[in-house]
Amino acid sequence: AIELAKKDDYLIKLIAEVSPDNLQVSPRLVRRGSSYDVSGTLNMATIKTDLADDVSVIGLGAGSLETASAMLTDLISILKNKN
Repeated sequence: AIELAKKDDYLIKLIAEVSPDNLQVSPRLVRRGSSYDVSGTLNMATIKTDLADDVSVIGLGAGSLETASAMLTDLISILKNKN
């Protein structure tokens, strides 16, 4: 898979699929330049809907600043709820 990815302009990305009765996370080959071609701390999600077809969003995921911000928000919430 690694050689195929290098040769044919693909990337290997960790892809999660969720359905009402299944959850699966596995490495997959995705084409460079596709909507799944995100890097750094960006994450991408696609939701398949009956009315709006596929809806995709891309945004910041894990990273040092994002993690620190989430931890600070959680700590403030804990302190507010403690009093």
